[in-house]
Amino acid sequence: MIWTILGLTAGAALTMAMLAKLSRNAPDGMGLQEGMLAPLPASPNGVSSQSSKPQHAVAPFSFKKNPDQALLKLKAVLSEFPGTTLVTSDARYVRAEFKSPLFGFVDDGEFLLDGSVIQVRSASRVGKHDLGANRKRIEHLRGLFEGTDP
Repeated sequence: MIWTILGLTAGAALTMAMLAKLSRNAPDGMGLQEGMLAPLPASPNGVSSQSSKPQHAVAPFSFKKNPDQALLKLKAVLSEFPGTTLVTSDARYVRAEFKSPLFGFVDDGEFLLDGSVIQVRSASRVGKHDLGANRKRIEHLRGLFEGTDP
């Protein structure tokens, strides 16, 4: 019985390690596509403010300051958010990677300055379900960016 439990535990740990390794490479199709953030895959492990599907939809970040200051504030929030690496940014677009502390899974975050809002996208690189992790992350970042941490 104990050997069965140990075997299952080792198998689960090996599977998680392999999935974490797979999540280290950014997927194709990241970045702007025709002036918009990339569409999400059909799996329920991502959110986007540009998605029309209810399971993926999330509100964009709002701001009252000028767009340049808003983008600077977003970069500051992201740079201090645990497990986050800023990958690229320009005058309108920011891409970040979010690494989970326990297993080291990497998720992708994208942010697009779009008039008086910042469009957002956060998606897991591997797996089908994320237990709401991307939605929770975006809402947490929204609180930090807009001034109240939920």
